[in-house]
Amino acid sequence: MHKEFKRTIPGSLKLLKRVLSEWQKLMTPVFWDYKNDAPWWYNERALLSLFAGAIWQSNGWAFEEFTTDKWRMTRQGDRKKGKGRGDIMFGISNTNFVAEAKQCWPILERKSNNALKTLAKAIENAQSEASRLPLYGKRLGIVFATPRLHENNLPYEDEILESFTKGLRKMKNTTLAWFFPAEKRTLNGKDGYMYPGIVLLIKRFAG
Repeated sequence: MHKEFKRTIPGSLKLLKRVLSEWQKLMTPVFWDYKNDAPWWYNERALLSLFAGAIWQSNGWAFEEFTTDKWRMTRQGDRKKGKGRGDIMFGISNTNFVAEAKQCWPILERKSNNALKTLAKAIENAQSEASRLPLYGKRLGIVFATPRLHENNLPYEDEILESFTKGLRKMKNTTLAWFFPAEKRTLNGKDGYMYPGIVLLIKRFAG
């Protein structure tokens, strides 16, 4: 039997503590047959809908895929306002947030921190996108990360996940949740890789 890896770290965004827990519940076998399907196999848009569901389950509200103003830099270095799409706007306990979401598929390896570097780059990109949004609320970058593990490393899966989640706990100023279930953790993408679970990262753009 594999070890289960599951944790929430609200960090500075204490208001999202319940949202993180509700999000983890939506990843559980109650809703999914891990042998053939799992939420983390799907794209950013689908995963964002489950995050929105966790917000509603936490007595909040969420508004997705909305038209909004967005700032961009011109070739001349000027800041110009245009139209764009916002990924999600939501509210919890009278506090509003607006966020841009990204997805990444880091590769887990023994004695390598490349997966953590991939996550760090993805959350940086999400924050950068969030910085272009108007101040509808606190601006957040959100990343849904679906780590993949080559089938040759399957005998070392728990060891690799232990090291990976230890690295996650060291990420500064980042709100985190992850879920790697113990049962049926051999989802095979028929590409030589296994997909054992999912990580959610949230980081506020402080500008």
